[in-house]
Amino acid sequence: RVEEPASNDELTTLARALNRMLERLQAAFERERRLTGDVSHELRAPLAVIRAAADHALGHPNDAATLYSSMKTVALEADELETVISEVLAAARSETTESSSGSTEAAAAIFDVVEELYPLSRSRALKISVDTGEETLMRVDERAFVRALRAVVHNAVMHATSHVAIRAKAAGGLVRIDVIDDGPGFSADGLIHAKERFWREDSARRRGAGSGLGLAIADELLRRYGGSLSLSNEPEGAKVTLELRLHSSQ
Repeated sequence: RVEEPASNDELTTLARALNRMLERLQAAFERERRLTGDVSHELRAPLAVIRAAADHALGHPNDAATLYSSMKTVALEADELETVISEVLAAARSETTESSSGSTEAAAAIFDVVEELYPLSRSRALKISVDTGEETLMRVDERAFVRALRAVVHNAVMHATSHVAIRAKAAGGLVRIDVIDDGPGFSADGLIHAKERFWREDSARRRGAGSGLGLAIADELLRRYGGSLSLSNEPEGAKVTLELRLHSSQ
């Protein structure tokens, strides 16, 4: 960093401006380094499986059953790669996108997300119920909130057994949104680490389990707008709570 003179004149102003620029550059370099590490970490396993399946198929070119099995493995791993890449890029955008002011009606955003995830919930024979209050206008950019809520609801749909409940209520200057699924709930470790990047339960480390970025992305976006994301367990399963300020609250 540039030494900032104590004279408090134009030279001091210039030195402070240079230091702020250097801080932004360092932050950008660190984000790039982290993204590179995240991508290499998450893509290594599916790429290795694809290569092994291809080598196996090439070693048995006349065996239809082997060729079919290998191509099925490649297709499954390609789906996994697509999911991981999408989530890594979403995490990168959540770090680099500047916060923008705005307001969002929670109820409308909730129904939009539920409609978007309807094909997935239908394929898993799940019911999604929504209960919203009357005053749910929040101090948050709509796109940021939808991305955060989508990540949370998608996580609930993937772990639910038959039902996901979404409840929104305004109280004490805050809008509280609970997303509850009737799945197995969070483990003791999950309650502590599930908001960390790429953390997954050992039992969830299977194809189609996701990259472990959804809740981390939601947490980052909410904190940027002065909100919070908390995890707990209910008798029926896992609960993820999103809290943001009411638009009328200072």
